[in-house]
Formats: sequence, structure tokens, C-alpha cells
Amino acid sequence: MEFKNDENNNLVISDEVIQEIAGNAAKDIPGVASVTASGKKKKFGIFGPSENGSANRSVIEIGITLKPGFKISDVAEKVQQNVKEAVQNMTGRVINRVNVSID
Repeated sequence: MEFKNDENNNLVISDEVIQEIAGNAAKDIPGVASVTASGKKKKFGIFGPSENGSANRSVIEIGITLKPGFKISDVAEKVQQNVKEAVQNMTGRVINRVNVSID
């Protein structure tokens, strides 16, 4: 994990740290077997700035593998909520959206 300060002496949290927070938050949801890369390019990460141009607002792309017997929509919704809350609470970074891909 890497922490550093920017030119204004504000703490900068690396994307790798945010990915770790997001992955752990997703794994906390019942029905999630594992966290994987998501999307066409198989990325798992934090993307920004957001569409509105704010550098402090981000989109998280995360993939999960579901355990048998769980409803996809219920698990995906809980993952979105938990990941967003965890990242925002631990980093102060505003998350616009959490995109969840199910493998």
C-alpha cells in the first residue's frame, strides 16, 4: 500500500488501496464467492474523473463470482452499496457509481 502527500500536503491514497477496500467490501456480502476483474478489458479498478469533470468523483468497476443459490440482482445491489459506502467512509473520495459484473 502506498500513501503520499500531494503538493498541498493532502494525503493521496493510491488506486491499489482503494481497490483493496472495494474488494474486501464486496467479499463481505453473502453470496459473493470471489472478486474478479470485470468488463471487456478485464479491469478491476477506479476510474476518474467522473463525467462531470470532478477529480474527486469516481467510478469503480468490479467483478464478482456468485455462490450458487443466491439471486444475482440482490447480491449485486448489496455489493454496489457496500463498496460505495466502504470506499467513501475510508477515503473521503466520492464514488459516483459502482459497476458490478457477474461471472
